[in-house]
Amino acid sequence: MARLAEADANGDGRVTRAEFLTARAAQFERFDRNHDGALTLADSPPRFIAARLGVDLPAMLKMFDANTDAKVTRDEFVHGPTPAFDAADTDKNGVLDAAELKAAAAAARKAR
Repeated sequence: MARLAEADANGDGRVTRAEFLTARAAQFERFDRNHDGALTLADSPPRFIAARLGVDLPAMLKMFDANTDAKVTRDEFVHGPTPAFDAADTDKNGVLDAAELKAAAAAARKAR
């Protein structure tokens, strides 16, 4: 997935879990379109998010909403589940190397 590779903050061709979470924090800021500190369906129309990012927004919000209050805070989003990272980290060492990033990108293309 290109989004995983974009998280490579230091440009070493590898993405650590810390880099991934830092990138996710920046992503939260883009998603929180009304700047109220929480993600809800009011931030973006679900169809727009699905078309643009390939994300089922209601399902994503449910997955990240740890306290089930119908909104996802920055902390819940940043420190929530990491299924894309976890699936790409085939050797489970907390770092995505070039081969893992390439395989994840290929899998994402195939899934589309």
